[in-house]
Amino acid sequence: KTTRTPIPVTNSTQDSQLHNGLKKTLHDALTAKIQLTSFEAKFLSDMQSKHDLNDSFTWLTQKQRATLEKILAKYGRF
Repeated sequence: KTTRTPIPVTNSTQDSQLHNGLKKTLHDALTAKIQLTSFEAKFLSDMQSKHDLNDSFTWLTQKQRATLEKILAKYGRF
């Protein structure tokens, strides 16, 4: 009987989770399922644009990552 070893969470996995949460949150805001504050809307839009340019979140500062995670967690996306 083989035991499965869990795959560790890597930065790319975390980036993927962040990006998926970001896309879902922005989509839900556009379809009026949730109401973002003006700061949240601008911040998330900026993060999405920068992710589109770089195809990753490697450029995020610790503060930006913490803010992004906090906003996504607020809406149950992270």
